[in-house]
Amino acid sequence: MSKESDSFEIMITMIHEILEDEGAIVEWNDKIPDPDNPSQSRQIDVTVRKGNVFNIIECRLHKEKQNVKWIEELIGRRISLEADLVIAVSSSGFTSGAIKKASRYGVVLKDLVTLTEDEILGWTNGININFIFYRYSEFNLKLIFDDKDLNGLNVDNLYRDLHKYIGFRTLFTAHLDKLEERISIPEVREKKCSIEFLAQFALEDFYLDNRPVQFVETKGVAHLEELVLTIPEHEAYGDPAESGPERDVYIQKYNMGETRVIHRGEDISVTLDLSKMDLPPYWQFRYVELSGEESHNHTCLGMLSPEKMIMKIDKINLSISNNVHNK
Repeated sequence: MSKESDSFEIMITMIHEILEDEGAIVEWNDKIPDPDNPSQSRQIDVTVRKGNVFNIIECRLHKEKQNVKWIEELIGRRISLEADLVIAVSSSGFTSGAIKKASRYGVVLKDLVTLTEDEILGWTNGININFIFYRYSEFNLKLIFDDKDLNGLNVDNLYRDLHKYIGFRTLFTAHLDKLEERISIPEVREKKCSIEFLAQFALEDFYLDNRPVQFVETKGVAHLEELVLTIPEHEAYGDPAESGPERDVYIQKYNMGETRVIHRGEDISVTLDLSKMDLPPYWQFRYVELSGEESHNHTCLGMLSPEKMIMKIDKINLSISNNVHNK
């Protein structure tokens, strides 16, 4: 199974999470025992369970329209697995023969169509996604020791222990509360101004070169940066017989990996894919902003590669002292 197929199936899973009634359990890549051979498991792209109702969803991410052969396979799978319903989802649609066969044997067909600019013109449910960051043009770290501990301090050991310190990243985030006590991010965004900060704090059991660090001081200049995503494509999911604007589910796809928003009326499901985001050193993620002209009910928020939000640290402007600045 390719990564692209997995991503497609996960999107269909999220679509059905927003489509199904409350209490339904929707699972991706489910494995169930074969009714005729319980020791043998059968893989299903997506399953939907509610009470005694058991439905299966099979997905195809192909360039060609799906034909009668696949529909016949799904009819057999529904019977074999004793499913109440089978839904066939094709990214590229179905042949006329497949549509006729599915209609006769009760296979539900779903596909995706790309909406034109004219079809989405005037649609007010769209969501804008902005990522907000701090970019540091200066970030200075000072470690304060007692006078007696400065004598004989081994700088090489200090650097080694600093990078191994379990709270290493805390040194670069502890100033944020102080920073945001003084500023209003909307105001900084509007004025496009920089922010100077100075934070002083103590950390419990913080030892470098076997000597206790009494205080930590961070000082620098932060600038607010904004990454605004664009939406190169809108899609609609539903019955192949329905035109795009008539369908209940719409998908906004953004220019950042698999980032998307699935709409069903006022309900939305959001996936943020950070796997392609490559921030320069000393850029610190603050939050993501979702905005639109209308209110929405957020049913689900998923995030791929959240580790990308961690600030990269290359060179450290480090000083060692026995003095603390006056705030």
